[in-house]
Order: sequence, then structure tokens, then C-alpha cells
Amino acid sequence: MINQRLPSFAAVLLAAAICFGCQSRSDGQADHPVLKVSLEECSVSLSDLFERAKLVPLATTEEALFAQADKIEILHDTIFLFDRSSRALHIFAPDGDPIRSIRKIGRGPGEYTTVSDFTIDPGQRTVLLLDPTGRLLEYGFDGTFLRERSLPRPPMNCRFVEWLTPNSCVTWSSVYETEQDAVRVLDRENRIRHSAFPHSSLWGSLCYGSVFNRYRDTVYYHESLSGRVYAITPDRCRIAYEWDPGIRPIDPGRLVVDKNALAAAQQQFFADYRDGTIPFFFGPQLQSERYYYTLLTFSQPTPVRKSLFYDRTTGESRLFAKTKEGLALDLKYMTDDYAVGLVDFSDREALKELVSREEALLLDRMREGDNPWTVKYMFK
Repeated sequence: MINQRLPSFAAVLLAAAICFGCQSRSDGQADHPVLKVSLEECSVSLSDLFERAKLVPLATTEEALFAQADKIEILHDTIFLFDRSSRALHIFAPDGDPIRSIRKIGRGPGEYTTVSDFTIDPGQRTVLLLDPTGRLLEYGFDGTFLRERSLPRPPMNCRFVEWLTPNSCVTWSSVYETEQDAVRVLDRENRIRHSAFPHSSLWGSLCYGSVFNRYRDTVYYHESLSGRVYAITPDRCRIAYEWDPGIRPIDPGRLVVDKNALAAAQQQFFADYRDGTIPFFFGPQLQSERYYYTLLTFSQPTPVRKSLFYDRTTGESRLFAKTKEGLALDLKYMTDDYAVGLVDFSDREALKELVSREEALLLDRMREGDNPWTVKYMFK
């Protein structure tokens, strides 16, 4: 049977308290911001959102060459860029010059055959690379291998990690186990402080970008078929805010199936997404003092990703695939002052109106085949 649904009362419980420790009011009133947004596209210029843009030309060298940026973190203006396909973490100076790349492929100490994510421990000045088989490999900023941590098992297929506090981190696994949780908070001794959210590789296959993001000192978690975004601490989680586009991507009751029905349910999810029954799913969740941001992936009428901004001050939302200038904003990182995206050779003309004259001339020297450049979009 493809869709084995929970009884209706269980589905309601799942939707209302999808993880233990996540708080909600019993009177039905939301105790968190609900962002009412429109799914009707609008015309948006870069200058509607940003005051200016600052280019960081990432140098193209053999060691620092990357195919894509699956994750970007910035610490003291140093850029950490993770390319999952090449299994490498590239570290660039604030001006875009390469500092070093961590790419330790092999089976010896400090090496890996595959890697799915990374995070920064700023206090220790180290980076943690996540091996999906259940290892955390810790390296100094100079690339020196320091130590290996084995994550508690089960589960396997650990896909995302985020540094939480000086003594803890949080991981997410897409393995479906009815008695295991997807999100686990671990201390430095790899003991589970607490866990939350039932495992589901159902929606894990409809996922773009990390399920975690950090804003100021808080780590947030989201699921791609739910509009809710949760704040994670070492001891609990809570609903931080919720997108309300007027429709749900999916009935929450469909997210729990018997393990024996998993393969058929996964196939049905893909089919439902392709034909528009699942109209969209949520991507990365970012914040600034003024905006909430997410990226919605649609399949109909043609596959496309659309940026969605919600203005905290006005309550207005903007949904668009490209700006008037023809630029698709696939933002990777955000602070109160700026957002970070990438531009490649084909984006040069679209960006010229928002950069300085000197940087516009710099764009003219960009060559096809160069690494994409990071752009800091400065908020108004």
C-alpha cells in the first residue's frame, strides 16, 4: 500500500508536536510568528532589497577549483566554502585569495571516502567534516588533522551537522527508523543530550540545502515539506516561526508510514512532486534583522527555484525566480548587514548596476570557466 496514513488523531498530534520538547500553545493560538505570504510572483529589482553589492572574486586555482557551493560560512570575513561533489572544503581570504583546501580522500587516519557537510567551531578554531557513515573529522584552520569522533549508532547516513555550543553539536540523518529521531544533539563525548523529530527519508529526498542554519547565536532546523522552523538548544527545541503561504505542500499524515511501505511511499512522493500534487518544497532558511528568507522549489509548470522574502517591518512578502536584472538569488548565508550569494560568468551584466565602477570593470575581466564569485548584498 503506497500511502499508509496515521489515524486522523495521530496525524493531528504529529502536526502539532512533531518532536518532543517542541512547545506550542494548547488553546490553538500560535505563540510564534506566523509569516503570511503570497505565492504570486512579483517584479523585484536588486535595489528594492539591497543598497549595494560588494564582490569577492574567488581565485581560480587548481587546488581551489570548485564545481558548486553546497554551503558557505563566514568567520571574521574568512570564507569557508564546501563542495560536496569534490569532497572538499575551500578556505578563502577576505579578498578571495585561496588560503587552503581540506580534501583528505582515502582510508587512513584523518581521511574519508565521502563527506556530506561541515561546520565551524569558532572557539576551538577548528572545522568539523561529517562523514555520512557516522564520523566527525576535526581539522585545524591550517588543515591539520586533530581527531576523529564516532557518532552514536544507529542511525547511518548522517547528512548535516551544525556547531551548537562550545560543548555540543547537532546532526541530522535521513535514515528512516520508526524508533529513532533524525535530529540529535551530542556533547563532546558523543553522548546524546536529546533528540527530536522522527526519521523520514520520505521528505529527505526532496531537500535542497542544509536543514540547519544559524542566525546570531541560535541554530534553526526546518523540514522541506513543513513551513515550521524550529530553534534548537542543547536541551530542547521550540517553534521559532512558521511560513503560511495559504497551502501546505503535503498532508502531515503522509509523512509517517510503516517501514515496509517506505520504498513505495518514496516513489509516490517523487511522482507527486513531478506532477504538482506536491506543489513546492522549502529550501534554506535564513534571517536578518529585517527579513526572513527561504527558497521554494517548484516542479510545475517547469522546475524552478524562487526566492521568498518576508519583511519583518511591513509584513509584506516578495516571491520571484529572478530579479528585473535577470539574477536568480540563491542565497547561502545571511547576517543583519548583508546576504551572500554566488555569481558566475553569465551573471556579470545583471550585477553591474549594484556594484561600484571599479567592481563593474572587474566583472568585465571575469572569464568563462572561472570559479563563481561571492557577492555580499548589503541590506538597506
